[in-house]
Amino acid sequence: MHRLCLLHELCHIAEHNHSEKFYRLMNQMMPKWEGMKNKLDAMANLIIGDTLPRSISG
Repeated sequence: MHRLCLLHELCHIAEHNHSEKFYRLMNQMMPKWEGMKNKLDAMANLIIGDTLPRSISG
């Protein structure tokens, strides 16, 4: 998971937002990143649960 986080931040050096170009770069560098992100999100939900305010958690 740390590789996903690091890659995400490194991609922001080239693309400063979450644009189509950003996600294209993510896919180019780590084709299976979305599956890893889903696992990371699931772990965050287990740890954080419903503790986030609605405006942040969606």
